[in-house]
Amino acid sequence: MKNYHYVFLIMLISNIELNGQDYCFGSRIGSKTYDYGKTIVALPDMHLILGGNTGAGNFGGGNIHLIKVDTLSNIVWSKIYGSPQSEDLTGMVILQNQFIYGCGNTNSVDGNQWDIFLAKWDTAGNLMWIKTYGSYAWEYSNAIVLSSDTHLLIAGYTYNNPNGKQDMYILKLDTAGNKVWEKTFGFAGSDDFANDLAEDTSGRVLIAGNTDIAQNGIFNPYYLMVDLNNGDSLMALIQNEDSISILSSVIYDTTANTFISVYNSTKQSNEYKAYIQQRDMNLNLINEFWTGIANINTYMQQIFSFQPGYITVTGYAENYGYGNDEGVYYTFMTNGTFITSGAEGGLENDRFLSATNIPGLGIFMVGFSEEPSVGLSDFMLVKTYSNGNYFNCQDYVIVDTSYQNQTPVLNIESLSETSVKIYPNPFNERIYVDVPNLLDKPNISVYSPSGQLLYDAPFVNTPTVQLNTGHWPPGMYILELRSLNDVQRYKLIKP
Repeated sequence: MKNYHYVFLIMLISNIELNGQDYCFGSRIGSKTYDYGKTIVALPDMHLILGGNTGAGNFGGGNIHLIKVDTLSNIVWSKIYGSPQSEDLTGMVILQNQFIYGCGNTNSVDGNQWDIFLAKWDTAGNLMWIKTYGSYAWEYSNAIVLSSDTHLLIAGYTYNNPNGKQDMYILKLDTAGNKVWEKTFGFAGSDDFANDLAEDTSGRVLIAGNTDIAQNGIFNPYYLMVDLNNGDSLMALIQNEDSISILSSVIYDTTANTFISVYNSTKQSNEYKAYIQQRDMNLNLINEFWTGIANINTYMQQIFSFQPGYITVTGYAENYGYGNDEGVYYTFMTNGTFITSGAEGGLENDRFLSATNIPGLGIFMVGFSEEPSVGLSDFMLVKTYSNGNYFNCQDYVIVDTSYQNQTPVLNIESLSETSVKIYPNPFNERIYVDVPNLLDKPNISVYSPSGQLLYDAPFVNTPTVQLNTGHWPPGMYILELRSLNDVQRYKLIKP
């Protein structure tokens, strides 16, 4: 019966589109296990790439799931990418209308540590390469943007802090994945992290994040402006509030030459509400207004502008409707004038996490639904009318991707493991490192179990380097091999 229902819906929607009328729809797409939609980008050929995570595949833990659909939610392809460990996709951008760059987090380098990854695909879903970035500590990415000088900026946080706290972690990479610069920002004794970033027209990048420097455990919005060329800090602002206030997203408004952000706070009530701010180029507050549902926690995850002078925020309302989370969105003029809103959900949890716009067709929002349809949870794709209105479309297109293509990730590092030999492992008195000539000026670093740098030297002009390790205490060590273009990390054990 489900297959007939699917065909009927596609025919119905297609007829409406062919008649030139406006339409909206909801779609659930997934495998027999869990699937979470987290990010979405629009292609110039009027198609969409949905990105997220899935439990499907035979690779290890969580895997990357990319789905290409048309504007009626018909699947063009669905592919899964994984390693023996876990990958978590957090953001995507499109370059030159033909390449997809996605950032996220992986523990494939060392199953006990997380690093940031950057992957490149073509628009057919073919994985071209994937690279990782990080230290002996944990690093996480939360957002990626394409800069005006055609580079990639990634925002997140690192635990590479002597006090064991989090610091903002920002990367600038070229389109080959080579590191241009990396920066950490934070305060001694506080947790600081970056959730999003946006560039203005003068080569400055505003990082939107949070810090608990003012009151331990109470996070407040933390704005940090850096130089696009070198990552140096230009100015900073901590917005002190008496209650937890989480800054989640920021954009640059070219028409007003201002930054617009959204944060979630309980500062005016016992429930979380979404506060939208407009700030000038010196971070002075111009305007602020809030939105949400009475007596309900409302969390907005993303802010974006679908046309000049208008903004939409997407997220979810907690315990709304049938007592579970529902995906919600609100559209305003940038001066705070309310335009429209919508909600989508059912008997289980439903959340919007990302959105994009196709001019003339409408806003497309992606997230996840735990309604019992395809699997334990599914990608949820919802399209509004082109004027932003949405009337809780109840008809869903259900698509099962369980038997779609599963594509193993290329080796999670950019060099094959067979090109570097490190032995013996486990080790006792010494370690030998064989590195091929194809590496460009590599450097060898070794970190102790506590993160102390034990060895750091360039690779000499010899086929093998010997490290004397007899005085090292037992434990797990991280050996890092770094060149101008590549990074390899290996876990070594001394019994």
